[in-house]
Amino acid sequence: MTILATLATISGSLMALANFPQVYKIFKRKSAKDISAITYSVYILGAIIWILYGR
Repeated sequence: MTILATLATISGSLMALANFPQVYKIFKRKSAKDISAITYSVYILGAIIWILYGR
C-alpha cells in the first residue's frame, strides 16, 4: 500500500467523522451561526487527497 493510498484511506475516514462534532454543537446550542472552519478544512483537505489519489 502506497503512502498516498494510506493517506486517502485516513482522510476518507476523517471526512466521514468530521461532521459529527459540528452537528452536536449545532444541536446543543440550537444555533448554526458558529459553524466551525476546522470541519470544512478537513473536508477540503480530504477532497484534495482523494483527487490526488484518483488521478
